[in-house]
Amino acid sequence: MLSYKKIGTGYPLVLIHGYLGGQSMWKYQEELENDYGLIMPSLAGYGESSHMIAPSTIQENANQVFELLDYLKIENNNIIGSISLKGAIIDDLIFKKYTTELNSNQNVILLNPTSMEEGYFVESGWSSTDKNIELPNNSSIWTARGNNKLTPNNPVVLEWINKQGIIFTNTYQLDERYLVKLNQKIENKSDSTFDFYPYAQIIRNTKPEVTNFYILHEGMLGVFNDELEEQDYDDINEKKFSVNSSAGWLGITDKYWITALVPDKNKNFKSFIRIYNQPCKIEEHYSFYKRCKVLKYTTRPLYKRKGYD
Repeated sequence: MLSYKKIGTGYPLVLIHGYLGGQSMWKYQEELENDYGLIMPSLAGYGESSHMIAPSTIQENANQVFELLDYLKIENNNIIGSISLKGAIIDDLIFKKYTTELNSNQNVILLNPTSMEEGYFVESGWSSTDKNIELPNNSSIWTARGNNKLTPNNPVVLEWINKQGIIFTNTYQLDERYLVKLNQKIENKSDSTFDFYPYAQIIRNTKPEVTNFYILHEGMLGVFNDELEEQDYDDINEKKFSVNSSAGWLGITDKYWITALVPDKNKNFKSFIRIYNQPCKIEEHYSFYKRCKVLKYTTRPLYKRKGYD
């Protein structure tokens, strides 16, 4: 996928550079962010996408840009954002009623696309002990069924079908405030049985700036079996964290905002934190920044089931 920069909250405006250009050439146009949602890609073979092979036709270039626009909108009175159909990732979330400073017009951005250096996003998916089964990943293209905008009155359904004919379905619901509910479902129409492990994870590409104020916690936290657990970024560098729980939640908190996952209270889950200190592959291109923090939970495996709901 192309590297791109996305800023602003208004009507989407895509800025396409010319020969030998890149997304960085639009720095003087970024002042338009108060009126438009700016999307500034680096075309394959140029700028931040120089690692990709440049297409031989204009149509191929256009198709790659269209991929960036392939998303479902999220909106209520408090937030606006989107779900990327590539990977079914919630990677764009902005607060409507909060700004970065008292007299600023710049709204607070909570989640950022995966391709950005400061990428901060939420993924969900499935794993299995069967290596022969094809599972959706962060490059899989999901199909929207019905509504293409998630609102409190309109849930959205995403569907992905593998080569074995197994149907994976994500149903999203949005409340009037900040809560997104996800129901994951599998329909197995084959003659075989498989075990599936549903999971969700919060991924942060880089460590953010922290205030280091002694009464303020910034980093990973959660409640597991009625006990609060807090982990600073430095703590995770020194030791691994993993816990099994029958109830609770987990998340990443900044000075003012928290992104949290709340597993089904009726299922046991395992939570762990991973830190990657090596350059890693994010989506379909290599980046030389660190995928720094990962929070992930997996529920208890379901064995010999033809489906899961």
